[in-house]
Amino acid sequence: DFFDGNIDRPFVTGRIHEGRRSPTKFDVKGKLPATKKLSGIRTKEVDGEGFNQLRFDDTTGQISTQLQSSHGATQLNLGNLSHPKEQAESEGRGEGFELRTDDWGAVRAPKGILISTESASNANGNHLDRANLQKNIEKSLGLNQAIQDAAKGHQTTEPELELQESLKNALPNWNESDSTPYIAVNTQDSLLLDAEKGILAQAKDNIDISTERNVQIFSGRSFLANVLDRISLFAKAAGIKIKAGAGPVEIESQADRMKIASQELMHVYAINDFVKVESGKGILITDGRGYIKMEGGNIDIVCPGLLTLKSGQTQTMSGATLSSDLAAMPQLQMDYDELFVLRNKAGKAMPNMKYQIKTEDGKTIEGVTDSAGKTEKVTSLAMSKAVVTLLGYVDE
Repeated sequence: DFFDGNIDRPFVTGRIHEGRRSPTKFDVKGKLPATKKLSGIRTKEVDGEGFNQLRFDDTTGQISTQLQSSHGATQLNLGNLSHPKEQAESEGRGEGFELRTDDWGAVRAPKGILISTESASNANGNHLDRANLQKNIEKSLGLNQAIQDAAKGHQTTEPELELQESLKNALPNWNESDSTPYIAVNTQDSLLLDAEKGILAQAKDNIDISTERNVQIFSGRSFLANVLDRISLFAKAAGIKIKAGAGPVEIESQADRMKIASQELMHVYAINDFVKVESGKGILITDGRGYIKMEGGNIDIVCPGLLTLKSGQTQTMSGATLSSDLAAMPQLQMDYDELFVLRNKAGKAMPNMKYQIKTEDGKTIEGVTDSAGKTEKVTSLAMSKAVVTLLGYVDE
């Protein structure tokens, strides 16, 4: 309007807020009044068609929040999830939270990550509540200590429990420590891992598998266990069964002795063929007093008591031999070697430094580093740990 009708004295009597802007169309769908229960912020890519949005859906029975970037359809959805609305309501698609993208995703937490189905209703629990996980670790360790004691009592290889004991002791103070960046996964029911291709589980130290019932392995083809040190199998109460439905069974000790023993009857049989026992040197059968010995083409039958022979006929003929072509055992020596470069705190090589290296298999190597700070090579038949101790410079 104008003061006193003077066109040189205009003034504003009213205005319409954003009168030239259209209402926000979240997800580029729907229109008012159907979408009147949606609110939030939506921005548009400069010189492009992409968008970012923070959308609040206050629809009765479908309350939810979404933070979205149209790039890669990257979204964080919270609440009672539903499909983008073109009308007042849309079809539901789940409850809880969803973090999704068509591109890559990453979760990083250098102090640790807890994934759990343990309940904390209405967000009343603490951030890293893990009572059930702690209880299960302690229970499992108790069972495994009993198994360790049984293995020791039966004079077989004792399992190591250092990893489990370390976790049991560290978990109560996990949320107060910067030096235990665990990833802990705990479920009140089953845990499912599935892959269209392979699954790789790798660790520099131990991998422990523990259960109160059975460990079951199923394979459509082969089960292969290859180790560089030893394999130990121990069953406390119900025995061990090894059977082949088809194909041969081969057990070899290629570089050392083999011992087969039993407290009670030992039964060896072949149903459709011979039981063949061969030796490159000799065979000795004894009950602790008498014996039968075969060696060098000779047979000795010795006993302190009565020798009884029963037969329909007895025939003695001139001597003969039967050649025994025993296959040679394969010989393979795998050497592992490693040298070390000694450096000071500034990262510079330390030449003429006396050192001592102790390996896990009992070796002790002493020497002096060369001009590049290198030690001599340490060799072993298997991978093992080594401890390097600095003993001072040569001229000290």
